[in-house]
Amino acid sequence: MGYMTELEQLENTAFANDVDILDGVSVSKRKGCSMIADGQAVIFLNRPRIKDQAEKVCVLAEEIGHIQTGAILCCEAYLEPAFARWIKRKNEIIARRWAIQELLPYEKLQRALHDCCADDFELSEKLGVSIEFLRSALEYYTGQGIEFKAG
Repeated sequence: MGYMTELEQLENTAFANDVDILDGVSVSKRKGCSMIADGQAVIFLNRPRIKDQAEKVCVLAEEIGHIQTGAILCCEAYLEPAFARWIKRKNEIIARRWAIQELLPYEKLQRALHDCCADDFELSEKLGVSIEFLRSALEYYTGQGIEFKAG
């Protein structure tokens, strides 16, 4: 079997976990949205809001992260607004960490930093992720006390 792209690997992860992906669906201002209804997990990708393939990979990884970690807010309407915002933010952080660990494990990021890359833009292109996602990953690992060694 040939090489699978990150996107194909994520789609296989979703499929293996019985998660439906609806691509091209408009979900307001969001790039993606995940939910569980009647026991079925669904991810909506808002194609008009996603600028390129790298961003699609990052959005899909984060939405799978919501489902894999259970970080889904299903009762927002019943909560005080401030508490709902706090839980939503917490869930976003949990899902983003899952996505970072899935797409850019430390060793992969360290290897890419060592092998190339003059700047964040070149590095994000080499890794196939958005610049925003790359910067979140670097911030996450730095916050964990992990240092990167220059090539």
